[in-house]
Amino acid sequence: MTDKKKILFSAFDIGGGNAVFPVAERVSRDKKFSALLLIGGPSKEIFKKKKIKFINADLLSFRDLKDLIYDFNPDFFIGGTSAGLTFDKKILDTLKKNGAKTIYILDYWANYWQRFSSEKKDFRYLPDMICVMDQKAKKEMVAEGFDPKIIKITGNPHFDHFRKIKKGDSTLILFISTPVSVKEKSGYDEFTVIEGILRVLKSGNFPSDFKVIIRPHPSEKSEKFDRYVDSGIRVDDETSIEELLSRAGLVIGMTSVVLFQAAIAGKRVISYQPNLKSKDFSVVGEFGLGQLATGESELRDLFKKYSSGIFPESRKSFDMTVPHATGNIIDMIKKYKYEK
Repeated sequence: MTDKKKILFSAFDIGGGNAVFPVAERVSRDKKFSALLLIGGPSKEIFKKKKIKFINADLLSFRDLKDLIYDFNPDFFIGGTSAGLTFDKKILDTLKKNGAKTIYILDYWANYWQRFSSEKKDFRYLPDMICVMDQKAKKEMVAEGFDPKIIKITGNPHFDHFRKIKKGDSTLILFISTPVSVKEKSGYDEFTVIEGILRVLKSGNFPSDFKVIIRPHPSEKSEKFDRYVDSGIRVDDETSIEELLSRAGLVIGMTSVVLFQAAIAGKRVISYQPNLKSKDFSVVGEFGLGQLATGESELRDLFKKYSSGIFPESRKSFDMTVPHATGNIIDMIKKYKYEK
């Protein structure tokens, strides 16, 4: 193997794309590496907005993907995890047989075995190494049957830059939407949530200078929120999430990972899940970050406390993340003694 390591990156789902992007971006600028980016699905928008060149995996057949592997002959494969039989899982065996060290970066504390299995828990798509966020993730994965030897605690690269978010405007509320497919299962959907928020804010009990920005999920069309747009409310799917978090003082959502990122940035966070019927899978339930409201009366009380400057403190969010995750992963690759 030459001194210049060849790395093939892949991503499909948004969470995986966000986790992989910081590593791929830095590696692309490092002369010690030769990088090739194979990106599909919703992750393409992440790389397009950042103007990072990639190959559109959605346009390639299985034969095309295999030929690409043989032509590039990667030393390492680094992928973001996804649900379902995505293109990266189809070529995982080919990568291993071709001698590549295979690595996946985990982006969140959920659906562990499902990311690496077929429809049943068979661990069909295990890589040589899984980079995880913290000790909690490793412990939970081992409990589900993962071999602890392949799990490395590096942190999630996507969380690195959220430590630098600015304080923001206390009168600006950022709503992070998440599409809810089955309202009957959760007790709510994105529309009942935003409507409840707006009713509480417009009840006359709060300062009139409160402003609301709705941030659609990457899979949502902004037009679905047109009915809520008026003088005090706008929809923004263009500005980066980092910039929106910097502008906002309060961040509200349901179970989006952005709530975790907001908490890392030191923002006040509310998970609003009216009529919640299942376990709370938000950052509040999982980590004790922010506040949970399951009805409008609870939401009203939290808004009152926020506007009065007495919003309840949550756990110290910086303790929840391993810092310098991007560098940790790149250093691990640089130091790895590996030959085909």
